[in-house]
Parts: sequence; structure tokens; C-alpha cells
Amino acid sequence: MEIELDWIGGLPMFVKIFSEETTTLGDLVRERPDRLGLAIEPIDPDISPELARVLAEAILKFEKDWLDDSIPALDGSTPRNAAADPTRRSDLIALLKSFPVIEDGMSAQRIVEALGLEE
Repeated sequence: MEIELDWIGGLPMFVKIFSEETTTLGDLVRERPDRLGLAIEPIDPDISPELARVLAEAILKFEKDWLDDSIPALDGSTPRNAAADPTRRSDLIALLKSFPVIEDGMSAQRIVEALGLEE
């Protein structure tokens, strides 16, 4: 949460953090197919569509960046490199299968698709 708050706090001046209360993204937005593949319509009428969109885009950016991050569970390999390496591929698949399913959160399925791991 600290990373996300720092990221949101670093956005242009029109963004102001009013609260640091932790709420799941699933509690803020409801799932709806769109071009991002994430929900952008808020459940709570006090949450603006712009905030929901920022949160959805942040998750997609995190997923995209994660593909090229050194992952300790992969012995420091990146998910992209592990997907291309037959000796590491099964470790990556096992890691992705261990991810919890979080509505409107990071999606192992989107990562599988991005890395071409569909069977």
C-alpha cells in the first residue's frame, strides 16, 4: 500500500490524498469488460470514475513492470526470462498458480496471456 500511495502522491498537482485507509480495489469498483480488462466504474458513488481508472491503470502498469522484475521466487530471474527458459518455465507457472484470485486486482491470467503461457 505504501508504494501505491507514493505513486498516487507523485501524480500531477490535481491529485490529493485525503485518507490512507486501506480498501480493496474490489470494494471500490465492480467488474465490467472494457479495453483495459479491468473495472473502471465505481461501486461507491463517492468514488469518481477517474480514480477507479487510475487504480485500474496502476494495476496494469504493475503487471507489465512485474514481467521484467527480478523475482526472488524465480531465483532472481524475471518472469519474461523464466517463460522463455524451459528449465524455469514450470517454476513460473507454479508461482502464477499460487497467486490468490483477487477481484479487480493483479491477474495471473493476464500475466499468463502476456507471456504466451496458455496451453
